[in-house]
Amino acid sequence: MSEFSNASGGVRDAVPIETMRIFDSCSDKDCLEDLAVTFQSGNDQQVINNATMVKCRCAEVINATFSVDQIPYNCGFYTIDITYTFAVDIDAYTCNSAVPTT
Repeated sequence: MSEFSNASGGVRDAVPIETMRIFDSCSDKDCLEDLAVTFQSGNDQQVINNATMVKCRCAEVINATFSVDQIPYNCGFYTIDITYTFAVDIDAYTCNSAVPTT
């Protein structure tokens, strides 16, 4: 289990959450499209700019950050936001090359 910080900045022990039912937008699923991609070097951006086609080779979740906040005026109800960070390997194809640049 992870640990959470309280409002005064101290760390308190994590407690398990037991729930019989999850309400509202938990069934809401966001599609992963139009995501921002940050390249490791300027040369990588140049390869993408010159590509005629790109394919995703693999994607891996490298970090997940959770934010748990109590909903005001609804005792016992919380909102949970999860932010994911991905590492993505992309194959970039140019019109004059059959071998992709990864």
